[in-house]
Amino acid sequence: MTAVGGGETTARNGRHAVFVSYASEDVEAVGRICEALRGAGIEVWFDQSELRGGDLWDQTIRQRIHDCQLFIPVVSAHTDARSEGYFRREWKLAVDRTEDMAGDVAFLVPVVVDGTPSAAARVPPKFRDVQWTRLPDGQPTAAFIQRIRALLVSSPPAGTKPGAEVRGGLAPVHQAAAAFPNRVSKTSPVRSATVLMAAAIVILGAGYLAIDRLVLSKRAAPVVTAIERSIAVLPFVDMSEKHDQEYFGDGLAEEVLDVLAKVPGLHVVGRTSSFQFKGKNADLRTVGTTLGAAHMVEGSVRRSGGRIRVTAQLVRTADGVHEWSNSYDRDAGDAIQIQREIAAGIAHALQITVDEGSLSSSGAISPAAYELFLRGRQAYDKVDKAGLEQAADYFQRALDAEPSFSRAADHLAWTRFLQADNGVVPGAEGWERARKAVEGLIAANPRSLMGHVLLARILTDYDWDWERAGREATAALAIDSRQPLSHYPAASLATVLGKWGEAESHFRAVLNVDPLSAEAHWSLGLALYGEGRIEDALAEQRRAVVIDPALLYGHSAVATDLLAVGQPEAALREIQLESSDEGKLIGLSVVYHALGRKKDSDAALAQLTRDFANQQAYAIAIVHADRGETDEAFRWLERAFQQRDSNLAYIKSEWSIRSLRDDPRYRALLQKMRLPL
Repeated sequence: MTAVGGGETTARNGRHAVFVSYASEDVEAVGRICEALRGAGIEVWFDQSELRGGDLWDQTIRQRIHDCQLFIPVVSAHTDARSEGYFRREWKLAVDRTEDMAGDVAFLVPVVVDGTPSAAARVPPKFRDVQWTRLPDGQPTAAFIQRIRALLVSSPPAGTKPGAEVRGGLAPVHQAAAAFPNRVSKTSPVRSATVLMAAAIVILGAGYLAIDRLVLSKRAAPVVTAIERSIAVLPFVDMSEKHDQEYFGDGLAEEVLDVLAKVPGLHVVGRTSSFQFKGKNADLRTVGTTLGAAHMVEGSVRRSGGRIRVTAQLVRTADGVHEWSNSYDRDAGDAIQIQREIAAGIAHALQITVDEGSLSSSGAISPAAYELFLRGRQAYDKVDKAGLEQAADYFQRALDAEPSFSRAADHLAWTRFLQADNGVVPGAEGWERARKAVEGLIAANPRSLMGHVLLARILTDYDWDWERAGREATAALAIDSRQPLSHYPAASLATVLGKWGEAESHFRAVLNVDPLSAEAHWSLGLALYGEGRIEDALAEQRRAVVIDPALLYGHSAVATDLLAVGQPEAALREIQLESSDEGKLIGLSVVYHALGRKKDSDAALAQLTRDFANQQAYAIAIVHADRGETDEAFRWLERAFQQRDSNLAYIKSEWSIRSLRDDPRYRALLQKMRLPL
């Protein structure tokens, strides 16, 4: 069956159109994919009319394949079984078109709708050079929809000359640096521990979206389905004259989100995901479908001197109906009270009864302390060494002004943890500063979620005390298992101990709340990779770099997966996109070796060793293992042990060093670390 046909509205000039090509036996699965794409505002060309050959085929099919921006061939057992078919002619036309395209232009997006193995599928060789997506029975995922949207934004429209600069065909859905604070990480781009928690601080105030009917399979996550009392809070737009209050608008929106999370019966989408739409002017139905939110809060902030004007409105995502709105003209010091009133108004509009006195996220905090707190969040969002240092200073000053300001204490403790885990404050000094801040949280409140979460991470990453870490992870879940933050320490520890199913379950719980969290997709990929489910890991980590192409070690992880499935040329292209210097060097060391380019591999490894020996001992060991240099690998593993390299704790997830596992030295190392064999 052809992929296009009568009755479909053609694009005006081919821009932002997707051509779906498939065998007629797969029409139901394809229909589900196309419906989801159209629901996200994406134009789709496909046909259900049994169009066959002749002039109409030549005039319509050829033109549409020439004009479309993305070509999606649907691969299945049905396409494999058919030696002939119009879809094969369409595939050939699409492949022929790529000959005129630059190598980094995204055009082919193969989708498999059943268990057909990609390595043995009867497809043109060109299809194997790009990422494949698995959507069993055509059930689309939120990540797939988001990927297509990102590719449509970043790919050149029809008629673009070859050679146009496109970064791997992928563009960010939104460059929200605040959502990805791990970019200062020192951790190994081959496989890393730090990213397991790197998004947690932005999730802390995000509440929980309990999608009761959502069941995630081990192979794919279905499109998130909105439930009636689910809500997403978008960043408030800065309408100030100088446009210098973005930090205030973002902070106010985050605090409103945190207040709403306290409303019983209201399910709140994670901040990481909702902030992906910052400045996007996205279609409301797209927001609702992608985030699983039946309602959306949006607003604006205008600040002049000591006065602020805040507007907020509640909108139904299915049809754009305004369900509630209000404006507040107040002194700037009344921001916390405004948050409470907004939350109460939204709850009332949704017919939820609440005690307005319980709706404060920060308590009775002075305007000066609150201003310092918001400044600290802005500095933290710079996600670099200087930003973390500045953030810690702001949070400490906020606490000095208001010692009972628990939110500032939480953020300070998290900042101290990241400074230690990323080597910003090196060695024992950094970890002890983090430990002191965390112990302060628990002393002030024995049920501090952040306190137990971070203590579990210190016990995992630095102390290597798995038993105590397990108790703290359990304590965090007992405090509030609805919060995605509470799942990270359990997921991290499960990954360390090689309990892959348990780790996957916790990461899926995070993604139920925060479907566009690049970090959660990356970390899920880590667990799947450790289990040996390489194609599944590749799919998750591809999703991560589609959401955030600048994700630290994101492309390096994808390159590692590509090597594992036997695609070294694709891995080399991928590693060139890596944002960190050490990540690129590690990736080049192993990719060049896989390609037989020994001199290039030697040069990359020599530079890596020269520049990063004190930060990347574990990663250097992995490179030597990949190169078959067993003695050198164990020498660097011992150095990582002596340096207390936090990444060493995750050695069981390093599927690529399976060649070392029969060596007695590997067993001895695990025993020394008290890890299960």
